[in-house]
Amino acid sequence: MLAGYLAAATGGPVLVPDYRLAPEYPYPAPLEDVRAAYGSLAVEGPVVVGGDSAGGAMALLLALSLRDEGAPPPAALLLISPVVDFTLASSAAYRGQDVLLRPSWVRDGTAAFVGDYDAAALSPLWQPLHDLPPVLLQLSEHERLRPEGEALAAALRTALVPVDDEVLHGLWHDVHLQAHLVPEAAEALSRMGIWALES
Repeated sequence: MLAGYLAAATGGPVLVPDYRLAPEYPYPAPLEDVRAAYGSLAVEGPVVVGGDSAGGAMALLLALSLRDEGAPPPAALLLISPVVDFTLASSAAYRGQDVLLRPSWVRDGTAAFVGDYDAAALSPLWQPLHDLPPVLLQLSEHERLRPEGEALAAALRTALVPVDDEVLHGLWHDVHLQAHLVPEAAEALSRMGIWALES
């Protein structure tokens, strides 16, 4: 659904990589698969990379690993409500309403992905964020991950990374998945596609 909306907004192809998933395949297996998919596309020209929720974490981890190795970066990053603080400190501090994400889901999913690695060291939020490509970040008002998304936007600006961020008021985590039912989500994806074209 997300890929279809973005393809319609950009008029171009959108690839959704089928990478290995936790808990059977914790980090770094998912990143290895995403790196392989990105590498096969990057030889054809600039690539915009995006992801929602855990996929947003993968997009950021990909960009960070490419930067650290001196490899060509994505042209831009599209992030929808990304998980960026694997320590859970940010989501644990959230006191608002969240009709979708239970604390146990965030905790169990994060633990499964991190595996034997240090959660803080692996968290995109707590890594140096310099020299990343431009970022479009969309969050929802009523979601447990909003505090870490807002902290990410601030950290990117501190690192002098161009970032456009917006909060979708009155909506919930990854509402973009219901874009066929929620006009505001469809409009947000349309804006995302236009932004990608202009990046």
